[in-house]
Amino acid sequence: MNKLIKFLNQPYPVTANAWKNIATVTLLIFVILYFFQPFGIQYIERGKKTVILLGYAMVSALVMAFQYFLLPALFPRFYDEKHWTVGRHIFSSAVLLILIALSNILYGYVFHITWQHFNLSVFLSALAMVFIVGIFPITLTVILQQNMMLKKSLRESGLINELLTANGSLPSVPEHLQPLTLAGAGKDTLEIAAGQLLYMEAYGNYVKIHYLKNTLPACKILRATIRQMEDAVAEYPFMAKCHRAFLVNLNVVKHVDGNSQGYRLSLTGCEDEVPVSRAFTAAIKRKIEHPGT
Repeated sequence: MNKLIKFLNQPYPVTANAWKNIATVTLLIFVILYFFQPFGIQYIERGKKTVILLGYAMVSALVMAFQYFLLPALFPRFYDEKHWTVGRHIFSSAVLLILIALSNILYGYVFHITWQHFNLSVFLSALAMVFIVGIFPITLTVILQQNMMLKKSLRESGLINELLTANGSLPSVPEHLQPLTLAGAGKDTLEIAAGQLLYMEAYGNYVKIHYLKNTLPACKILRATIRQMEDAVAEYPFMAKCHRAFLVNLNVVKHVDGNSQGYRLSLTGCEDEVPVSRAFTAAIKRKIEHPGT
């Protein structure tokens, strides 16, 4: 049981290439309905069957779009990649199967395709069929993808750590780039030496700036966006965006750990770990390999 709980709590990448996934699953649903003909589809007139099955597939596509795009917008904290795990992904997939089953039943009922009466027995029967068809491939895919992404991240983070060890450290900050002024809305600003900056994190309508003050970690919150901070440090080549919500000073990276979501950076003078999402892994690796680019 402990091994299962540990596995379910492992990090898992939030769904990427959503439209590709939607298109793939939609095609799969159409093929399954066409060849296995559940839900009484075998009784539909031959000339109407293809159009009706396309309707089922499109309804399923709309449900998937709802889950991939609208639900994360409505519940951003639940879908935050920092907290996304294998267990949450399996739960989310199970919810998706329930919604697909329900939407397809309603589609058949509204257009008088299959059942003339919508009731609990019909729903449970359809739900059982959808789960039988979908839950095992989904679970197997989760396990395989999680292992594949974890091995890839561990391998690449190991290579980066070898670079960090071989290089000793990244180049120091040039003197003419040392002064750094970060401004928020109004008159709120932070003036620090650029070399003391650790990382910045989006925090709603604010940005949390983590830096060293007299060798101790400190934090200041400015009313600004992460994009504004990115523009503010654009001339500082050691500052890099590593996640949609994070900017990091690559000069203070001391160690890199990998998980299935990407990398996590350990920083000198700071106990926090900074995430690197999959979209930025190649760029971060390139910057560490070739400092100043």
